[in-house]
Amino acid sequence: MTFIFMPTFLSSSLNLHSHQQSILITLICLLVYLLALPLGGMLADKIGITRQIKISAVLYLLCSYVCFAAIPDLNAMGCMAVLILFSLIQTLLNSALPAYMVSQFDLSQRGKALAISYIMCSVISQLMFNTEEVSVDKKVYKEAEAANYICMSRSFLSQDRVNGTLANRTPGPKYIKIGRSIRYLKDDLDLWLDQHRRN
Repeated sequence: MTFIFMPTFLSSSLNLHSHQQSILITLICLLVYLLALPLGGMLADKIGITRQIKISAVLYLLCSYVCFAAIPDLNAMGCMAVLILFSLIQTLLNSALPAYMVSQFDLSQRGKALAISYIMCSVISQLMFNTEEVSVDKKVYKEAEAANYICMSRSFLSQDRVNGTLANRTPGPKYIKIGRSIRYLKDDLDLWLDQHRRN
């Protein structure tokens, strides 16, 4: 789940890095994770599956808050270092879990157990990290956030800026251009929505 939500967390939730930078940071951490998985499996064979799961669970408890609390204060390299550390902790857990699942369930029940655990993780993560929400306290939105706020597509906003007002096309909300950056004020978005209200 970390790798799925991390680009959005870094770029939209924390507004730390561009979406491209966030994807690159997450991709590098994902590669470290994938390369370390076999090593984690070999370690589990040496020290024992249950022991490795316990160690990784303790590391999760000790490091999760510290890692995520440190991210907002770090530059891209520091952020990547912290996330690589977190990836290695995740590797310890995820390299031992499949073997543990195999040992705990009969052959006929393993697929169901894995499916239920993945579905539960997905539901819990959606409840905890609803990435569709946009903070109502913000006054200025990026294009993606503005599109989400007014429930329109990003292409609607960009086409409106490029093409201007066209016949038979609803004009978009006002925007601000600072250099090459496009921003939308919440007040302008609310006004635009109010102007299109029908009785």
